[in-house]
Amino acid sequence: GDRLGGLTAWMLSSAWQTVTVFWFTQMNSLDGLWAVALLYGIGYSGVMTSFTVCVRELVPLHLRSTAMGIVFGFGWAGMGLGAWLAGYWFDLTGSYTLSFANAVLAGVINLILLGALWLRLSRQRVGAPSELAEA
Repeated sequence: GDRLGGLTAWMLSSAWQTVTVFWFTQMNSLDGLWAVALLYGIGYSGVMTSFTVCVRELVPLHLRSTAMGIVFGFGWAGMGLGAWLAGYWFDLTGSYTLSFANAVLAGVINLILLGALWLRLSRQRVGAPSELAEA
């Protein structure tokens, strides 16, 4: 995140997570499941650490603690809701396929939102100096 920038690292980690979450549905053995879990965890840890780098880069100093609480709160709420929904869909269908399909969809939506933010910030950097860069 320090080398690529927080938002770029967040996007790469989110893409990694979105791709690997689908692989859970393709595993037929416990060893395969463990391997995918390990790979998924790498993306997950990248997302979580990118949160702090993004807040450091994009939020003025006097608002960082509040912003960190909001960012992590939404992240944790999303993970909790995702886990609950996975169980809900499993209870309805008896399979995790729909649960993981929803996780992939959430990942794609996340990447679209991050991409839109990345484009907006890129355009600001090309134009006049932004307030974020001065903070």
